This record gives sequence, structure tokens and C-alpha cells, in this order.
Amino acid sequence: MTRLSSINALIEKNLESGIVNLNEDKAKQIFQIMGMPVVKEENVTTQEQVLDAGQKLGFPLVLKGLGANILHKTEAGLVIVGVDGNDSLKQAAKTIQDRAGKNLDGFLVQPMVQGKREFVAGMFRDDQFGPVIMFGLGGVLTEAIGDIVFKIAPLDPADLEDMLDSLGAQKLLGPFRGEAAVDRESLKSVLKALSDLACACPGIREIDVNPLIVKADGMPVAVDGLMVLEKNIPSGTPLSPPIDLNALRSCFYPESVAFVGASATPGKWGHMLPTNTFARDFKGRVFLINPKGGKIMGRKVYKALSEVPTDVDLAVVTVPAHGVMDLIPEMAPKKVKGMLLITSGFREVGDQGRDLEDRIVAEARKAGILVLGPNTMGVCNPHAEFYSTAANAFPLPGSTALVCQSGNMGTQLLAFAEQQDIGIRAFSGSGNEAMVIIEDYMETFERDELTRTVVLYIESIKQGRRFFKSASRLSQGIISRLKKILPLFWSHDNPVDIVGEGDPGIPRTCMEELLRWDGCDAVIHLGIHGKRILVNAMIESILKADPDANAAEAAQFNQALAQVEEDYTQYVVELTQKYQKPVLGVSLLTDELSRTLYRYDHLEYKGVYFPSPERAVKALSGMVQYQTWLGKRI
Repeated sequence: MTRLSSINALIEKNLESGIVNLNEDKAKQIFQIMGMPVVKEENVTTQEQVLDAGQKLGFPLVLKGLGANILHKTEAGLVIVGVDGNDSLKQAAKTIQDRAGKNLDGFLVQPMVQGKREFVAGMFRDDQFGPVIMFGLGGVLTEAIGDIVFKIAPLDPADLEDMLDSLGAQKLLGPFRGEAAVDRESLKSVLKALSDLACACPGIREIDVNPLIVKADGMPVAVDGLMVLEKNIPSGTPLSPPIDLNALRSCFYPESVAFVGASATPGKWGHMLPTNTFARDFKGRVFLINPKGGKIMGRKVYKALSEVPTDVDLAVVTVPAHGVMDLIPEMAPKKVKGMLLITSGFREVGDQGRDLEDRIVAEARKAGILVLGPNTMGVCNPHAEFYSTAANAFPLPGSTALVCQSGNMGTQLLAFAEQQDIGIRAFSGSGNEAMVIIEDYMETFERDELTRTVVLYIESIKQGRRFFKSASRLSQGIISRLKKILPLFWSHDNPVDIVGEGDPGIPRTCMEELLRWDGCDAVIHLGIHGKRILVNAMIESILKADPDANAAEAAQFNQALAQVEEDYTQYVVELTQKYQKPVLGVSLLTDELSRTLYRYDHLEYKGVYFPSPERAVKALSGMVQYQTWLGKRI
């Protein structure tokens, strides 16, 4: 039986017995199985056994009261620290007995772990995101300061590193008041164990490890813990059936559009939307639908969708909410692929509207019709000259996809894009997201070859885990290309870790792959320039330590290494000129030969190197600000 299966069996046994709160000693038994460092302790039931345990463990001690109904021992006054002898241990046991009364099941006797730093780690299951791992400052500071980091499980190595790096109190991870720096690998192993537990053991709802004390030698140890169990924990918000992402993309390229609810009155949705569509050079066919017939804007008006003489790709609906359901039987024969439901009056108005929205979506799904909205301000695709939005804004075609859950914000951003000549790949106001949700838009534009950037204005999300998974992906194309260059254990993420390979061609090749990728606007590279200084120091040590070492060969090697670095520096500048993208370097170390700028007569640009990553990032930020300022002056 594997350790995780044995833990699941233990959890199931407790649940069958009606136990949902695993107190400290049982929780730490599971922590131990997972390889987490825990404090040595004795679980006893009588005051006499407390004294025996004290003699065995040695003073000073911590004495705690245990009970199935005792979840917060400290708040109940059931934790006594610094017990330094038999008399004080006996008095501590009596005090705990008096305070806990009938709720006391036993005592936990522990040696007092000495350490000036306390952290907290834990897990909880969120209805949106599933299991979430938490790490931060522990002890009494947890709630007072709130220096806490969260990550969605499962955690990969980059997540673990980022959790430690994201902690505000970074000084506590280094050497601190005479104590050694925290053993980061041990700390990461605790977080990884929590992640593995969360993913493999669905019966665990919460885990709390507080405090996680760092001893003077830098090793963390769990001195307290709690685990909450639950049968049949919901796996998160129920997922709606997936939509056809190709069908969603086709809604931005309709060959025929019907405006159902067209109006002759300026200012009404039924007038604004077709007006903006007609005002541009849209190549598709446009049909106006209104029961009164006649003409609007000099164009024929059909009394019903069924009268339209051809199939319709996209139906833009502005009729009142109560009339939408009757349109679906008319749409099916016309092979409508998408319904852009502008109309409001659905779930945003209460239960009755919510019920109507759900029924419309169910019928549309049966008919194979994609519903965008309802309560949306529309869509546009400048690449097709298709502008079906309430915003009288017509930005240029570009590579930035924009999706907004707020109509007002969408209007402002489209107008801003037009004003600043920012190209837009496509826009959609997502509205109530009854069928097509923000995650669908993200994944549609992610696979779209014209999209380089997706900008989202979000007020809520419906599928949290899917959202973060989609948001955290690099392009699979660039990953595939880098996989051909790098060993299996590279980071597969940004930053691109070339894992210290000795081949000088690897950083060159990786650099060019990144620069030729449309998803990359700039590169900061580090770990190459200045590496010769470390190697030179190593060679000097070898010459001192090994009397048989050849000084002439060492000098030749140093010279060759300097040339490799010089060639690399020039190559980076050549790439900068070739791809017209900024490339900033960070020197690993500097000496009398190191420079900030490297000039080459035949190249327009220069090699630029900074002494730290922070300075390189600030310089790149300044370049962006300067470019923005220049744009405003033109």
C-alpha cells in the first residue's frame, strides 16, 4: 500500500467513525507519512503519564490539551510553553485539566522547539479553484500582518520557488539574528507534501500547519497542525458543457448578420448596432428584422427571421427578454451559428430573470446555437471591418484581443484604443456569460494566430482552475521549439532556465527562438556575461592546489573563455538589430574588463549590461514609459 493510499484509508476510517476534525497528533501522523518534518512528541491520557513523558523528552517542554471538540487550543488556554521541571509540568497538567473540563481527551507533551522565525502553511478547498496551498508568516503574526501567498494545487517546482520569493518578509528566509538561512528545499518539501495530499486525498477539506518553526540551523519543523475532513466534498463549481471554440471564432467573421429588433429610432440598441455596422466597410450581408417591416435607413426590413432569403451566421438580438425564447425555433432553420444577445433583463434582475436565461441557453444548446451574452454591448473585429457594438469607436486592426465584463469599461477601452492608434484583434463584451464565459474567450484567442495579447477586464470568473491554467500557459509553439534545444528538466516556463548547460551555442539558440517568437517583445538575459570571472577564480584555485597543473594551458583557456564571452556579446547585439527588439543583459560578476556598453562599428545598437536584474527591469520599464511619452507627442 502506497503512503497516499494508506492516508486515504485512514481518512475514510475516521469519517466512518464520525470524526471530521483530526486533532494535532493525528494530523501530524499524516504529515510524517508524507515526509514532513514534525516535532517529536508523546500522546498521553493521565497526569502521571505526563510526568513520565516529561522525563523521557527532557526539559524545557510544551504541554497541550487534546480533545475532539478542541480546535483552537491556544485561544482556549490549553497550550503552556516553557515548562522547565517536574513541578511546573504537574501544575501545567492540572491547569489544562481545569480549563478543558469534559472536553479533554488527553495531553500532548513536546520538547520546546527553539527558533526565532515562525511560518504557516496550509490547504483549503475553494469552490471555484479547488485545492489551494497557502504559505506565510505564522504564529500570532498570521492574522496581524497578513503576509501570505496562495497557489492553486498541484504545485510544480516553479510554483514552489515563487511562493517563497513572493513572501514580503524575505529577510526571514535568509540568515537571521545569528540563525542560519532557512533550508529552502525543506520548506518547499512541506508545501509540495500539502499539494500532493490535497490532490490525492479528496476527503481532506482543510489543513493548517501553524506554527512551522525554523530552528537555529535553518530547518523547519511542524509543531502544531490541524486537519478537517469531509465526506463527498464538492469538486468545485459545476462546469457547464464545453462550447465549440471554432464556432465562437466564427462569430467574429460572420458572412451574414441579422439584426433582430432593428429600430428606426436613433439612440436605441436596434438602431446603434446596425448603424455602426453599416458605417464601416463590412463585406458580409446584413438583414434588418422588425415585425413592422418597411424600411430603416433606406434598407428593406424583414418582418421575421424566417423571411430572410438565405442562411444567417450571426443573429444580433435586441428584442425584450420575454421575446427571445420564441426566436430560437426561427433560428434553427436558418442555421444560425451564434446569437449575440444584447438584451438585458435576465439574471441581473433576479431569480425570474435567471430562470429565463437558463431556459434560453438550454434551448439554444439543443439547437446548436452559441449564445454570447446576454446583457452585452456587442462585438467587433477590425480585421473584418465588423463593428457591432454600442460604442461609436472604430479602432485599427491589431493583435490585442479585448474582452470586458463591463460595458462601460469596454466602451472606454475601445475609444482609448482608437484615440491612441492601438490595434485591436477583436473585442467582445461578455455580459452575463450565460453560455460563453471568459475562459472560452481566453482559449479561443490563445489559439488565434493574429492574437499576441489578450486584455481582460474581469469582475468575476466562473471556472477558476481553468482560468488560471489558461492564463499561465506560454505558447506551445515556443515551448516545443525550446524542448528541441534544452534537456528535459528545463523550466518549461518564463523565466527560461537553460539549466547550466556548458554548450555555448545553447543560450544563443534559445535567445533567437525567443526573439523570433511573436509573443516576446523584449528579453533580459543573465548568467552568461561575467561567467568567465567565476571560472578564472576556479582556475586560480586549481593552480594553487595542484602542483601538476599547467599554467600555460590555464592562460590559454582563460583567453579562449574571454573570446567566447565577447563573441556572445556581439551576437546578442546582432540579434537586437535583426529582430528590432530590446535585449538587456545582466552581468553575473564584473571586473576591470567589464563594461556597461559594448559598441560595434558595423552595428546600429549597443550591448547593454546591468549589475542586477532589478536594474534591468527598471530600465525596460523606463523604455516603455518613454515610448508612451513619445507617442503622445506625435
